[in-house]
This record gives sequence, C-alpha cells and structure tokens, in this order.
Amino acid sequence: MPHFGQPIALTHLMSGRAPLHWRALKLSPKGSERYNRNTRRITSGLDRTTANDGELHLGVLDKEVSDVDSDGISGKPGSPADPDWGLVVEPVNLTAGDKSDISTVSHASADYAGFFRVWNEGHDHGAIQPSNPHHVLELHPNWAYKGSGVDSDRPASIHPMPGFAGYGATKFKPLLQSIANGQWLQAYEDPTFVYIKLRHDQNFYQLPVKIKSITDVDQGRQAVVDVYSDAAHRHKVFTNLTVNMLSDTFAKGLSNGKATFFLGIFSVNPRKSMTLAAGHGKSDPVDAAKALEFFSYGFPKQKAVKNSQCD
Repeated sequence: MPHFGQPIALTHLMSGRAPLHWRALKLSPKGSERYNRNTRRITSGLDRTTANDGELHLGVLDKEVSDVDSDGISGKPGSPADPDWGLVVEPVNLTAGDKSDISTVSHASADYAGFFRVWNEGHDHGAIQPSNPHHVLELHPNWAYKGSGVDSDRPASIHPMPGFAGYGATKFKPLLQSIANGQWLQAYEDPTFVYIKLRHDQNFYQLPVKIKSITDVDQGRQAVVDVYSDAAHRHKVFTNLTVNMLSDTFAKGLSNGKATFFLGIFSVNPRKSMTLAAGHGKSDPVDAAKALEFFSYGFPKQKAVKNSQCD
C-alpha cells in the first residue's frame, strides 16, 4: 500500500459555523519519524451503516476507534467534547459482492486500510447521520478491510466512478488561488498539538496538469505537478502540487513533462503541516500551502461540472 505522509489523529476543538476553523492534530509522540506514510489501519468496533441516509461510507465515532499498530490513530483530546465527532471510511466502486462483504464487516470490530485524508466538506458541524458523524478526517479512499471472516484488499477498485465528473476550473481556480495568496491554509503548534486552519470546500475535482517529476513510492507513485485552469495547459494557477496515486496502469503510464488531466480529491497532509508549523505559535501561524496534496483516481471520463446538488 502507498506510503505518502501520515496524518494520525485529528481533534475537533472549536465549534461554530464560520467559514474558517482551526482544527488540531495530535501526533503520538509528536514529531515521530514513523509517521511518514499515509496508509494506516484502524479498528472500528460498532456498526455505523444502518441509517437510510443515502451515504456510501461507514461512520466511526472517535470513541469507537482503536489503533492496531499502537502508533496510529489516538483518541480525541480537548474541550469541549463533541460526542458526535469521528471519521468516515469510504470504499468506492463496490460490486454486489463487495457490498455484502462490507455490510458483514461493519457489524463488528474490523480493520480498515486506505488513504487518510483531511478536508472539510462542511461535516464538522450541524446535522449528523450514523454513517456521517462530525468529521474532517476520512479514510478516503478505503480499499482494504478485514473482519467477521472477510478479508478484502482491492486497490483495483480505485478508479473513476462510471458516469462521474468532478468540479472544473470554476471551483478549483478560486480555491487554489486563495491558498496561493495565503488566505486560509495555515498551521501552528503548541507542545502537544498541531493546529491547521481549514475552510469548507467541495469534494471531487478534475485538474489540467503538467507533470514536473514523478517517483515510485511503496506500492504507489507520487508526482509533483503544476495546475492549469484551461484544457490547453496555458494558464497556470498553482505550482508544485503533490499528487498521490496507486500503482496501476494509470499511474505507471505517466512520465515527466506530460500534460494530462487528473480526477481526484484534495487533502491537507498533517505530517507536512507539523513540519511547517515547527517554531510557530498561535500568534504567528505559518503558511501551510506546501501541505496541500491531491489523490488521483485516474483520468476523468466526463467533462468537468460547474455545480452539483451533491455536496
């Protein structure tokens, strides 16, 4: 499984509905070099998939999470406590057999593995569902799970969903410009936590990019790209974005200098945020634009969209 830069535990320390929120990250122990990868295992002890809420993921409350590696996710500290705070596990492209398996697995203690993602889609407050607790931390995408006699490891499931399109430049251009201009993605630390400022934004995007470099990592590939706002790759809007990919035909077919398009999701890498935040306190947060990353599912199959009824 790919190892990309590990976020360990995210804790919700502030409430409210402002567009920008500070969220805190606890690394245990803070600064350990063993947290240099982004694929981890978690254990969930309760069924969180019983609600008819239309979600395609499993909700896991913070209190339900244990760490099978002894150095992965830790409990949520801080005050005030939010009993509805947790994370979500998001498998994708499920077959009928997969759906049966994941239903079986989710009804008891189980292990899940995939890509830990930190992003705020607006689920950090407001109404909740059993499969959608308050969260900004996701195991998204999830491609492996084990429990109740089921053992599945299916990285081939990580590909663009049939008929699915991500947001285009109408959405990602102002997002990336706001980060490049230092408007919100910042970080600072105290002796225990790393704090990351997040804003509510969208989920899937598709980006015109030019690959500047690409390297193999453990069971994956990682590229550094420039992002453009047009299909002709003429108008650059962001430089040196890290893109993570699984090792499949899509990723292996890429090379330096290639102009192409990626469908996927943004994430803030807390491990990088922690490094950037070193020596910076609440009164002087540091620009954390270099912690922004993208996980690519592959090449887009549809034209980008400007808006959607689905958040």
